[in-house]
Amino acid sequence: VALREQSIQGVLPRRSAFQRKVNLGAAEAQVLAANLDSIFVVSGLDADFSARRLERYLTLAWESGATPVVVLTKADLCDDPQALLLDAEQVAVGVPVHLVSNLTGEGHDELTPYLQPAKTIALLGSSGVGKSSLANGLLGHEAQATKGLAEDGTGRHTTTARQLLRLPGG
Repeated sequence: VALREQSIQGVLPRRSAFQRKVNLGAAEAQVLAANLDSIFVVSGLDADFSARRLERYLTLAWESGATPVVVLTKADLCDDPQALLLDAEQVAVGVPVHLVSNLTGEGHDELTPYLQPAKTIALLGSSGVGKSSLANGLLGHEAQATKGLAEDGTGRHTTTARQLLRLPGG
């Protein structure tokens, strides 16, 4: 099979770009993901839950040009998930907020409307909040490595790379 020579003919403009500053106070930014339709801002309902941190992540998501969606994981580990849901809704004005359990799969169905063919979604959140477990649950198999909870009940930093994963429905 002969390979044809190919070249880039042009670069299309970005519809959205999630980026972070290269250096604090610098104008230069590193694009982490582009052309996102939605950003799932993921926060665990464990002892590390912080409405203020959620608010900061929501700001980053809005600035990207993508549509934010809050996904509260570890609902099965929380004594009162409804109370933390209300806290999240107070800082996520106008943004859908969903409770999920990656352990039981509860709430994953609520995310289906966002998971449409030809749509790209990023998972944004602190280390150990359940982003990889959420991705695995939505995929239906383990594509991202995960670890058990730490002794204090919080998640552990495991995934160290960005990866585009194709869901079964496209």
